[in-house]
Parts: sequence; C-alpha cells; structure tokens
Amino acid sequence: MAVTQMGLKYGVYEDGHNCSGLTPLYSLFPTSVDRLSLRERLVEQQNKYFEGFQKIQLYGFTTRELVNLDAVSSRYLKSPDLSNDIHILMAQRRWETKIDVSSGRTGFYPIGNGYPGDWVASNPIVWTAMLPCLRLASRMIMNFHMLTLQFDALLKGDTHPVAGNRLPPSPLQNMSSAPVFIPPKTTLHTRNGQSYTFAETEKERDEIFKYMISAKMCLRWGFRIPTEDPLNGQADPVRDRVHGQTYWDSAGPRPALKIYINVTNVEPLLNQNLTDSERLNGQFFIAVTILHEIMASGRHATWMARCDQDFNLHTNVTGNPYFEDETLAEVGFSMENNVFGGIPEAMGDNSYRQDHNSSHLGIWSTAPFMGLSFVHMSDKVLPVLTHPPLSKYKTVFPYKVTFIEDMHQEEFWEGAVRKYGLQVFRSRVSLVGARITYLDADHCKNSRKYRIGNHPEVFINNINTEKPTPAELQSMTPQERASSKYVQKLVQSAKFEEAFFDISAYIHKEVDDVLRVISGSGSTAAKWQQQHYMKLAVEYHLAAAQALPASEETDGTIYTDRRENLLRWNKGVRVFIRKLTGSSDGEEFRTLEYVRMLLSDPETTPSEAVEMSSLQQATDLYTSGQLAACLQACTDLAADTECSLFVEAAARVLAAMLQAVRPNVEDRAVDLHYGYNRLAMILGKPGVPGECPEAWKPSVNTFLTACADLYPQLQAEYMQVQAAA
Repeated sequence: MAVTQMGLKYGVYEDGHNCSGLTPLYSLFPTSVDRLSLRERLVEQQNKYFEGFQKIQLYGFTTRELVNLDAVSSRYLKSPDLSNDIHILMAQRRWETKIDVSSGRTGFYPIGNGYPGDWVASNPIVWTAMLPCLRLASRMIMNFHMLTLQFDALLKGDTHPVAGNRLPPSPLQNMSSAPVFIPPKTTLHTRNGQSYTFAETEKERDEIFKYMISAKMCLRWGFRIPTEDPLNGQADPVRDRVHGQTYWDSAGPRPALKIYINVTNVEPLLNQNLTDSERLNGQFFIAVTILHEIMASGRHATWMARCDQDFNLHTNVTGNPYFEDETLAEVGFSMENNVFGGIPEAMGDNSYRQDHNSSHLGIWSTAPFMGLSFVHMSDKVLPVLTHPPLSKYKTVFPYKVTFIEDMHQEEFWEGAVRKYGLQVFRSRVSLVGARITYLDADHCKNSRKYRIGNHPEVFINNINTEKPTPAELQSMTPQERASSKYVQKLVQSAKFEEAFFDISAYIHKEVDDVLRVISGSGSTAAKWQQQHYMKLAVEYHLAAAQALPASEETDGTIYTDRRENLLRWNKGVRVFIRKLTGSSDGEEFRTLEYVRMLLSDPETTPSEAVEMSSLQQATDLYTSGQLAACLQACTDLAADTECSLFVEAAARVLAAMLQAVRPNVEDRAVDLHYGYNRLAMILGKPGVPGECPEAWKPSVNTFLTACADLYPQLQAEYMQVQAAA
C-alpha cells in the first residue's frame, strides 16, 4: 500500500505502516453495541499506540486536539499578499555565489531528493522557496524598532558591568590562575534618562544596517547542512540542527560576517503537497530565524562600529550582552521573547524532526526564556547568571493557524501592528498549553496539559475593546477602522476558542466512557448507561457546533477541519444509537440532525453532497418511470445506518409515492406518516431554537410539499379500499 501524504511529509509510524504516526485520529464507534469486535479492538489498540506516540512527540497533545485548537489545519487559508521589497540586508546579491575551497569546503551542497541543483540562492527552486520568507523577515525587521525598547538598546543602549552578586563562582584552573570566564560580562539597558523618537531609532537602525553590508563587514548569507561545518567543511558528528548560525570569518581571503540558514527548515518548502498552514508555518519559522540572526550579527556590528576594529578570530560571534535582568546571554532569543512573549518553536523540533526534515506541522510559543530548557542555546562562553534564578519548567502553547495566516497579510502589518504594537503578537496563542518540569538541564519530567486562568504575559489583553462611537468611526481613516475591528476580533475569538475546545474535550470523555462500558461488560452491557453517556455527548456536540459559527464569524474564516471532525463524529453517533436502540426516534436524533445541517451545506459539503446525490438519483428514477428501481433505492437509503434523518425521511416519502409497485396503501401510509413527522420536526418553527438552517430549508420544503400533495390521494385511496372491503 502506498505511503500517505502525511507519511511522506513526516515519516511513517514504523516499518510496515503506510501512514504517519502524527495522523489525526477520530473517535471509534463500535459496530456492535454489546462488545467490540476483534477488528474494533485491534483498531482501538492501534489508536492508543498512535495517540501515545503523538503525546510523546507533541508535549502531551494528540494531533486531533491540536486540530480542535486550530493549531494544526488542512483547510485553505488566505493567500499571502505582502508586497514589500526584500530588505537590502537579505538581497539576492548578498547570498553565496562561490565557495572558498581553501577553507576546506569542496563546493555547494546538492539539494538531492530528486531536485536539481545546489543549495544556493541563484537556484530558482531555492529562491522561490525563500522569497516569501525573506519578504516576511523584511517586514519584521522594518517594524520591530517601533515595537520593542530592546531594539533601541541594541543600537544605542547603555552597558554596565554585571553586578558581582549575579555572577556564579568562577572555576579556577589552579589556585593561582585567573578565572576561566575571559569575555567581558556586561548588561545592556535602554538609554537612561534620554528621550528619543522612533524616527531616531529608525535612522540609527539604517546606519548599522549599512555598516553591516559595507566593505568592513561584508555581510553574506548561505546555507548549511547538519553534518558539516559551513566554514571549513569539517564533519559535524553531532549533526548540528541549529536553525541559523552567525560567524565572523576573519580567516578567509576577505573578512566577512556570514549567516548560514540550515536547510532542514527550507527543504520542506520545496514540497508541492503541503497544506496552506504547513507552508505558512515554515515561512514564518524561517523568517523568525533570519530575524534572530540579524539581531545577533547586528549586535556584533554595533560592537565593531563602536570599537572600530576587527576581530582576529575565526569563531562564532561572542560577546553577547545580558539584556537588563536576564540571566542568559542570547540576544536573538531575547529579542524573540520580547516581541512574541515567548520563543517560537517548530512542532517536533525536539523529537521527530531530529531525524526527518519534516514539514512544519505547527508552531509552539515556548516560555519562559529564562529557563533551564534554553541554557544550551545561550552563549557558550558566558556563564549563566545566578539571579534571578532560572525557571525549572517551561510552558508551551500552540499558535493558532490564523495568527500565522495574519502575519502574511498586508492588513495585519499596516493596520493592527502599527496601531497596537506588541499586543497583537502576544494574543494569538491557544488558551490550552502544556507544562514541562525539568529535574536538570538535560532531563524532562512530568509533561502535563493544564489551563491557565490569567497568564499575565500572554492572556491579559490590555487592548481597549470598546466599540468606537459613530463620531469616532467618522473621524477614523479606513486603516484605523480595520485596526479597531481586528483587535475586537482577537478578544472575541479567545472566548469562543476556549468554549469550543472545552466542549470538544467533554465529547471525547463521554465517548471513552461508552467504550469502557462496552469493553468491560460483554453481552450484558448496561444499555441504559451507554445511552446516558451518549446523551451527554450529544449535548456537548450541540454546544460545540453552536460555538463554532461564532468563532468562524469572529475570525473571518471557515474551520473546515473542525466541521469535518464534528460531521464525522455525528455520523458515528447516528450509527451507534441506531444499533443501540434499533430506531431513529428520540430527541438525540433530532439534535444530531440539527447539528449536521448547521455544520454543512447540501451542495458544497463533500460528505453531505454524496448522500444528497444518492437521494437525487432515487428521485430521478421516480420521474423517469423506473419505479421498481426507485423503490429499491429508497429501501437501501432508509436501511443505511449511516444515513441522515432527513434522507431517511425523504426516502420514506418517496417510497410512499410508488403506488404501482406498492399496492398496499397501509404500508405507504405508514411511510408517509413517518416521513412527514420527521420532516416537520426537522423544519422546526420560525424563530424557535433548533429551526432548520436556511441552506437546508428548500430541500426539506420540497418533500413536505410532496407530503401535502400525497396525503389527500392516499386518503381517497384508503377510503376506496375500505368501501370495497
């Protein structure tokens, strides 16, 4: 069997499987209400293995849960519309065009995997993949000076020696030797007591950028692979998967500041079978990596500009300052933390992506930066300061796909970012995350999901969400109106998201309870207990479906993944209840039908369009006079345990019209009565909760009209039969 698309992108679960272990799994509904069949038990066991694997890879989450959080999605997203130019720092002419073979490198790295050419910006395949990343990175670098004081501190900030009480004891080589920590240890601060404008910071930013591309520093970009040092071609036995790396190369024929991007993040973007979210996630992550390295190289350029001298070194850039009270010296991560309220991390970076250049399934926001998990990523030469102490845990919250989507939109940058600044970057993580507690820097323990009620850095939104008055709206520019609407949307979205995920979790719990009862009780299963759990699950199902349209309207998108999941669940419950009770009666079925119609369209929703097509085929057989074939089609539809209540009712009405092949008027009257009652129940009453959704009313009314026409005919026929008797 061919490997699935997810298997190709993320690697198969294990030998013998054709799908990825990250494939979202959905609720299993038993075909037997007394005990799971052998096949069902095997599927259930395999699902447990898969979800166990997913929880290991994804900080305790399953992929299905991440889909419910809209952190993973296969739906279509808005096409990126950023139109800005590529910043001069990243222009194509600044990328490697030849290799200094005297350093040990033998040439560029071939792309491989069926792609022609090398990892070089002049290769159209590579440049096409990189262009959206560079455009987004350019937009970031041209805006972040307005968003964070840290950017100004990097350019013109004050530096102070690290306070002695924050330094760890210095290890000595011997009793008379000097401390090992040779580089100066300084803290970087915003300008003390000085007033300055964004325009001043922008001018200083542009000056340092010009210095970086001057003959003095000669900034160059290139690509690296995990198994080789990009400067000298030496093998890297530990397979360094660092996303980007900045070097001051003073040993070459011409001193240069070199930044290398790891191909492990770019390679997935060559795949033409990515979902929209996978592609945008990858582009966002590379853009953040580029920004990170520009901050690191910008710090080095600032130091050189101040000292007006070169380093006679061939090593990683050193001399990172500690920003204010931070205990780790890592200017790039410090900037990311300051902007995003956490460090963006690709899902799987610390697990399955280590051995497979997988697509970017989603993005985590990881915090706090001052924690044990970031020690190994800070400056290796400078010590970890002792105060404030490092956090022994980290939290991860998945970014919503809509945030990554927004980052690629002109409106987001020109409207929301310019008006509200950092707040729009810190309000788009999910309300549900995971907490990982560390025993030490290398060992992780007790990963568990938990809810944060008031997280001061992420969830308390200080944006004014009052609706503007008409007078204020009149005075606003179109851009200001769009910004105000966008921010109101953020706040509303958070409330709807929380409701949807909570309800989805309750649904899953009730289904688990049903399966537990069935698996444990054998042929004497307490059906009333199963019905109780299913009734609760259906109530939660209704609540989730009602929360979803509100969330979609607020976010301006249709969550097709969530709708498909709910519709799949809806069908599974219909099958289960029919087998449990032997009928389609009961309020649960009415609720299920209302939810199905609320979430779907009879023409455009694939799963419903197939069923409606079958009903249309039966109708066509009737109108063409093929009555025996029509009767068989109606019988098959009504007997199908998966069919919706509407299709079952419509098929029964259609069967009641087949006098020529069903001479028994009483049988046809039973079908007509059944169909009419179900259709009237589905239609509901105008203005009353549960009224049939507008998209489905024409179909329902068509068959109700048929009932109205057929009733007097059947009544007359019945009277004739009675008179003859």
